[in-house]
Amino acid sequence: MFSKIVVAVDGGGLTSKITAYAVRHAGRAEMHFVCALDPNRFFSDATAGIFDAATEHTAAIAAARAVVDQCVATATKAGVRADGHVVEQPPVDAILDTVRKTGADVIVMASHGRSGLTRVVMGSVAEGVARRASVAVLFVPTRSLADAKPEAIFEDIPSLR
Repeated sequence: MFSKIVVAVDGGGLTSKITAYAVRHAGRAEMHFVCALDPNRFFSDATAGIFDAATEHTAAIAAARAVVDQCVATATKAGVRADGHVVEQPPVDAILDTVRKTGADVIVMASHGRSGLTRVVMGSVAEGVARRASVAVLFVPTRSLADAKPEAIFEDIPSLR
């Protein structure tokens, strides 16, 4: 169905579950895991006097690289072709640029389902991707991932049971 899949990961608690979900449904598709490092969040004038910016930058890249390397290892172990990308951009831009560079035809990502003031204050990467993507986007609700039962999102669709 899809030939190239971009999977957005952030190293949080759902990373291994969204990876397992995507791998399980990959079929013969090639996977590209992307972890964004938003320079605006890690490095600012406010933190410059407190942290060594070079050390902070190196540590952030190493952590992001470890995240995507683990995702790639999981996919490869399951027989799925995979590659990892650490992109130093705001998350929405990083995901969409990875789609363009890889020629992916779908994006898979978790959606935390934030609403109200939390969404206004924190923003929504999922919403930004949905508004700007030129390819299909599959949002996997976190409640489905928390169950560790990836097929749970299809239970309410009779034709897919």
